[in-house]
Amino acid sequence: MNDLYLILHKVRGEPAFDIAQRLDRPHDLYKTEDNEAPDVIKDQNGEVVLGLCKICGRGEIQLEEQCDGEDVWIIPTSGHRAYPCFAIEVGQIVQEDVYKMFLEGNIAPELPDHYKASEPRAVPAVRRIAAKPTTTDDFLI
Repeated sequence: MNDLYLILHKVRGEPAFDIAQRLDRPHDLYKTEDNEAPDVIKDQNGEVVLGLCKICGRGEIQLEEQCDGEDVWIIPTSGHRAYPCFAIEVGQIVQEDVYKMFLEGNIAPELPDHYKASEPRAVPAVRRIAAKPTTTDDFLI
């Protein structure tokens, strides 16, 4: 299981703290149907025969190493993806300088948002139903 981190990220446009996990990013290997696959990993029939990552460029034996692509962060309680601007392992939070940094809560405006704020939706008007129906029209909505 991956370690847990306290992260600072954006939720509905505001700085927020959450507990998150950083997941190992899997390598994204070229396939035969990828037109941009380099010729050096194909055989004479054009089939991809050697593993090569599209993201980090590692191949074959190097694929045992973690991919250098963008980290993937997940909030384990909701399963939602997060985009932290700061993260620290939960066990390291006791340091005073880290605590101070979290209190300041500076967050970049271009950071992707966990939940985007949206305009409230209009609630449709509903026809009232009489407490004691007197005609069949009172049953119609």
